[in-house]
Amino acid sequence: MSWFQDNLWAVLAGIFALVVIIVVWLLRRAGSGPAAGGGITEDMVRERLQGINLDLDEPPQGGSNTPR
Repeated sequence: MSWFQDNLWAVLAGIFALVVIIVVWLLRRAGSGPAAGGGITEDMVRERLQGINLDLDEPPQGGSNTPR
């Protein structure tokens, strides 16, 4: 038997690990690019939360009043 046949599983595991590392690197690189909107800031979240009406006695604005 040749060295390759004796160590086939190790060679395949090494190739698979290399492919996984390359895919992870590509995904991280794609995700680290500049965001179109500049990302979500604390001020954006705070503004959105302030716009939520928690008064259950008032009907919702802009929506229908019928339950689903």
